Amino acid sequence: MNKDRWLFAAVFAAFLVLIAWAFFAPRLIEFENLDIAHNHIKAAGFVCTSDRADGTLQNGILVSQEAVDWKIANELHKGGKLGPEWKGKVWVTYNGPSGDLVSLPSDGGKRVWGAVCVFGDAEFLDELESVLQRRGIGQM
Repeated sequence: MNKDRWLFAAVFAAFLVLIAWAFFAPRLIEFENLDIAHNHIKAAGFVCTSDRADGTLQNGILVSQEAVDWKIANELHKGGKLGPEWKGKVWVTYNGPSGDLVSLPSDGGKRVWGAVCVFGDAEFLDELESVLQRRGIGQM
């Protein structure tokens, strides 16, 4: 009888671990394209700035918590070492045959979310990713 209790306790504990993992494990973020990423990030409350004056998404979007002029989004140096002007900003761009990146910045945070690549301020990127994960956005 004692052996049955231990077996039940072990199975029950394994079940609890599995349930905890399913509910609390970080979920992967994946987007099918830049437009979908833009819509979900904007819906999560972040400011998205296109690289064009008319707001059309061409090469990417600058994500921040404050409004940024599209010219500044274009002028940000997106290779090598990221400067202090990247504080509170990340760049979301294509990750595929139509927009292969030659290189990524040598510092800062970097992620691949399916068909988009994201890089910039590591702390801000962690915050953005956390908000998207909590909202269940972009999960495939």
